[in-house]
Amino acid sequence: MQEMPKELKCNYIPDVKGECHYCAFDEVKNKGVGSCHFFIDVPTIDELLIEQIKAKQIVYLEEIKEKVKKEQATLALGAGISIPSGLPGWCGLISQLFGYAMQFSRYTSKEETEPSQQNQQNRLESELIKGNLTMFEGGNVLETGQYISEILKRSLGKKMGDEMLKELISSIIHKGMRACELEGTLRCSTNQEKREQAEKDSLRAVAYLLQAHDGFRRAITYNYDTLVEECLIYIYQVKPIQILSHPGKWSNFMKERIPDSIDIFHVHGCVPRREYEKEPDYRMLKESERIILSEDSYYSVEQLETYNWMNSIQSYYLNRDTCVFVGFSADDYNFRRILRQMGEDNNRPRHFLVLTVDDLVKDIWQNVCRNNLGAKDVGATEIRQQVLRLLNYELETKRYYWERKNIIPIWVTVQDIPKTLLSMI
Repeated sequence: MQEMPKELKCNYIPDVKGECHYCAFDEVKNKGVGSCHFFIDVPTIDELLIEQIKAKQIVYLEEIKEKVKKEQATLALGAGISIPSGLPGWCGLISQLFGYAMQFSRYTSKEETEPSQQNQQNRLESELIKGNLTMFEGGNVLETGQYISEILKRSLGKKMGDEMLKELISSIIHKGMRACELEGTLRCSTNQEKREQAEKDSLRAVAYLLQAHDGFRRAITYNYDTLVEECLIYIYQVKPIQILSHPGKWSNFMKERIPDSIDIFHVHGCVPRREYEKEPDYRMLKESERIILSEDSYYSVEQLETYNWMNSIQSYYLNRDTCVFVGFSADDYNFRRILRQMGEDNNRPRHFLVLTVDDLVKDIWQNVCRNNLGAKDVGATEIRQQVLRLLNYELETKRYYWERKNIIPIWVTVQDIPKTLLSMI
């Protein structure tokens, strides 16, 4: 294996031989390895990968570029895409919904609660709604969604519970930033301005890919917001009539196919901002009749509608196009479910999964530091080399696993995402 890159460092450990006393648990300061993450600077992916892996990634990105040119590529968007606007990931969304649901349950309950307990419950619900607390981390996506659905149905009845779910999702989306409120946002009139906006974050980069002359022309999204459409209209000034936003079914615009149209398929439904109903540019964004969040909602579609729109769209593009998954983790339930549906047929197009390594780098660093506690002959340079060697071993091992499923991982750090996406066209 080639010499390890050198641009990885801890802001605490001195670059000399000796033990990092921060990692040795200090009962007085109450600090230990659990806090180590905060001191790791994660550089760009080019500085983390060995040359062999970097060379492969260049080949993969060129393959994607060729598929885009032939209009044989589709974007698949997960929750990570909406994070730049201040919206939560899946666990954060479920936690906020749980806070709201518990409030409704308490309002409709006739049980009396002690004032001290009531005050504590109020504070916990408020912290959940604000996003300061999270629950159900690592849980099954549909199962955790079912928890929320059950509380709302028990408090309000099935029909009202389903409607209230959309109201709660709407309120969470409303707390996030609009496209016009993103830091450094401007309405672009030149290609240079568009490119500069696309380099700021993953949300704007994805929208850029969809509107570019030589870019993608469709995206499957599992998010309930319409932020991608908002970016297209406000930042990149795409005419609303060109955007076919499908809210869990075919858009009404499908009656008249528009040249150079951009299709965005909300396969789990969507809830546009309510204020957009009064804004002409955004009136084409329609709220879904139903939201796929819980086990009941998902399996009712699966069992009662064999050829349902949601599955048909996903199946069609997964079997026809090269799909580029962005904003997913490798453990994402939706992504894993798609893999199971696809099977391991290598005759289908192969797909690409953009994965961040930031947390992995920090975890490996923490474990290496822990393993070397008390080793007086091991300093920061040796620790760095061990971390980078283990990182590259792990990435190659994971690539073998994904390739068997006809999926190619594209490794990035968070700061690399816009640049990597823009390199696909």
